[in-house]
Amino acid sequence: MRTTFLADPMTERSLPYRLCAMRPYDSKGENMRKWLWGFVACCLLLAGCAKPLPPDRLAYAGQWRSSTMSLLITESGNVNYKRVDGGVSKSVNGPLQAFEGDNFVVGVGPVKTTFVVSMPPYQDQGTWKMTVDGVELTKVPPGE
Repeated sequence: MRTTFLADPMTERSLPYRLCAMRPYDSKGENMRKWLWGFVACCLLLAGCAKPLPPDRLAYAGQWRSSTMSLLITESGNVNYKRVDGGVSKSVNGPLQAFEGDNFVVGVGPVKTTFVVSMPPYQDQGTWKMTVDGVELTKVPPGE
């Protein structure tokens, strides 16, 4: 029996040949370039999906916290959310898609989460508060 791996490393039966044949690009790299451009285009589209907060919703912008939840809403429309409940951690990071009443929707395309706002931002003795998903949040002053 002939060992093709050692005798001729680029025959159809050899391991190096089979590994080269499985590459996701051809010898000129055209398929890899197409894949890379597609990936870059998707990243740009996802980055551009965030809608800036409407003027009447600017009170939502800022860092909001409680002992179990952290919520950052930027004026440019990006949302970072983290909640720890009974040892289980949940996080959502994405663009703000829309407001539905006081609630807001975060996500991309069909992958989205609706945050239920039972009490929109309001001031209580000089401190901003908001209730999201049943948790009362306090707005963190800028620079803190």
